Amino acid sequence: MNLNLKIKLKKMEDKRKIEILDQFFDSRITTNYSETMKMHCYECYEEMTADGYTVYIFEPPDGKISVSDHVYYYDDDLCRDVLFMYEYSECPLIYVEDELAEKIYLRSEQLELFEEYLPDILKSDLLTEEEHEELLENEEY
Repeated sequence: MNLNLKIKLKKMEDKRKIEILDQFFDSRITTNYSETMKMHCYECYEEMTADGYTVYIFEPPDGKISVSDHVYYYDDDLCRDVLFMYEYSECPLIYVEDELAEKIYLRSEQLELFEEYLPDILKSDLLTEEEHEELLENEEY
C-alpha cells in the first residue's frame, strides 16, 4: 500500500473503518458486557487462578471451556485468535473486556485488518460514494 493511500485512510475516522469491517465480516467485537445478555457470543476475559496467576479465557458461545483450547497463560496469541473468530466465525458478536482489549491492542489490530482487506472492501458496496472516491483518488485497483 503506498503512502498516498495510507494518508487518505487516516482521514477516514477509525470508528467508521471498524464499522465497515464489522459489516464486511458480518461480525462485531464489543467491550460492552450488557450487549452479551441478548445473545450467545464469544467472551474474552481475564481470570485469576486459585494460586494467584492471571490467565486469559476465550470462551466459546456454548460456554464449554477446554483448558487446552480456550485458556491462555500469555496474551501473545489472544488478539490473533480473537481476530480469527471475528473474520471466520458465524458468531455475530465477540465480547472482550475493555482493559484486555487495550492490553492486546485489539483496536489497532482491527485497523490493520481494515487495510489488509481494503481492496475487497473497495469492491463491495459498504462505502459511501464519497468514501469510495476519497480512497480511490489517484489510485488504481
